[in-house]
This record gives sequence, C-alpha cells and structure tokens, in this order.
Amino acid sequence: MNNWQNWYQAFLANKRDRQLRAFHKGLNGEPYADAYEHPLSSSSNWTDLINKAINLDHKPEFNFDNNSLIFNHELLNLALSKSIKQITLIYPYESSTINLLLFKKLSPNHSIVEFIKILREPPLEWFSECSYCEFENEEGWSLCQNCRRTFEESLED
Repeated sequence: MNNWQNWYQAFLANKRDRQLRAFHKGLNGEPYADAYEHPLSSSSNWTDLINKAINLDHKPEFNFDNNSLIFNHELLNLALSKSIKQITLIYPYESSTINLLLFKKLSPNHSIVEFIKILREPPLEWFSECSYCEFENEEGWSLCQNCRRTFEESLED
C-alpha cells in the first residue's frame, strides 16, 4: 500500500471506531452530544481545542519550571504542545527557548479560549523583537543587530 492508502485505511478505521463507540453510548442512553465526544490530543485540530474550551469555567494560570511552561489545565498544555511543534517547524529555536519566550510574553489575564488562540498564532513580533533592547530584527533572528545578544540571551533577566 502507498502512503495515501495507509492514511485512508487509518481514517476509515478511526471513523468506524468512533461510530461504534457513539452507537454503544446511544444504546446506554447517553446524550447525543456526549456520544460523539472524542479525547483530545496534541494532534487534535485547533477548532476542536477551542470548542472544548468554550464551555469551561476555569481561571487559567501558568508558571515556568524546569525549562517548561506549565498551565494548570490539561487543555492548555495540549495547546502548548501543539503550538511548540508548529513553532519549531518555522523558527530555529529549541523548545525550551520557545517555552521561556511564551512564559515572558503571555499575560495571565486571558481566558482559556484566548490562550488557545494566542498559542495557535503567536504574534509575529514575538519572534522579531529583541526582548532585551526591543530592537526589531528579522523573524527567526539568532543575533540581535543592535545589542548583539542571541535570541536566547535576550530572554534572560
């Protein structure tokens, strides 16, 4: 089988499995909406994460420990994991550096949905501005053109 056929077979198997679980839940009398609910993971799409977060009444908090940004809610940690995977594909920074950048740039006054939207599309200036001297470099810079600090050094206090 080629890659397309493998992907399609996996898609059909996953779809069939979800339908069978929904059918089983329906037989047990569970509500329709709950029957199609599926567990979220870092491979879930952003819309699924946002839809799951909409009805949550939770005050998000975060801290930085052991080179990692840590939220007090599993959904936000999933969004963070997904965001870091996307950012490392675009920018030449280590995940620990991205964690530190997000910790320094995120404001604690957001809802869960707002945090997920920010993690989905972090502002581009976070990756072009030197955090030390606030000089505007090119996206993905490694050495500030103004203060000559590396991207990682600019994030240090």
